Amino acid sequence: MEQLTDPYEMFLISSYYYSTSESLGNNSVALVLTADFESVRLDSVLLIAWNNESNILKNVKLQRITPHNVCRWISIFMTAETLPNLNKLALSLGNMYVEIPFKLPVRKKHEVVTCVAPLFANEQWQIAIFAAHTYRRSMVAPVFELLKEYEKENYLTIQPWLRIRLLTISEQRFNPNINIEFRNQAAAQTDCLLQYKESASYITFMDLDDVLLPRLGRTYFEEFTQLFFSMPNVAFLHYTKENVRVEGGQCILVQNCLYQLNPFDYRSYNSIYKLKSYFPKQ
Repeated sequence: MEQLTDPYEMFLISSYYYSTSESLGNNSVALVLTADFESVRLDSVLLIAWNNESNILKNVKLQRITPHNVCRWISIFMTAETLPNLNKLALSLGNMYVEIPFKLPVRKKHEVVTCVAPLFANEQWQIAIFAAHTYRRSMVAPVFELLKEYEKENYLTIQPWLRIRLLTISEQRFNPNINIEFRNQAAAQTDCLLQYKESASYITFMDLDDVLLPRLGRTYFEEFTQLFFSMPNVAFLHYTKENVRVEGGQCILVQNCLYQLNPFDYRSYNSIYKLKSYFPKQ
């Protein structure tokens, strides 16, 4: 493993410990990081885990969450099996180690969880109320107060999102937050997946301006259950979409108008969504 002789910048977004997990393995940890693109040259980082009886050292591979080579800052995922009853976790950086906090995933059962990436000064509260787990970096105060009321009624949860601050350079000279691919949405969605993967029957990733209404059932749960039952080898579903603007009951698409939409009949929005399924590699 290459030693950290260069000033690589790596920021821990979140880390979770799973005593049991079908996909990651028992006693596993999963970490989400945002790092300078040059950090991928490390290939792996030394992870140290402790419980009350022993400790373990593992070289853990850095996995890029998205494959794009455009932005200076990227999202990274790490996972490894550790020890039962984990009580301490650290990453080794050269000749020293840094202890990192970790959380347990959500265990309360949910039928469907919708993950919404970080919001920036969002004012469209009418569509925000559909979110089940929303990430917030900045938001108009009245909208935030409204969402807090929905959170009190358990319709959604709001999680503050981290802002990266460099210790080696001022933000006036270089701001990493505007140089992260997709505004760090991939990291937020991965964090949401890790939180709910053991407790939710289905997890969806949607933007706040997406409208998706079920056609095969009255709820998302009924819709997804029927689809996956009819296609047992499908790993996930992807709904393609059209950009639509409604003016006086007329449908205006970016390319062509396929349907006449009644702005008071929200069921008609179903017609602009087409189902595309992707099969996992065998």
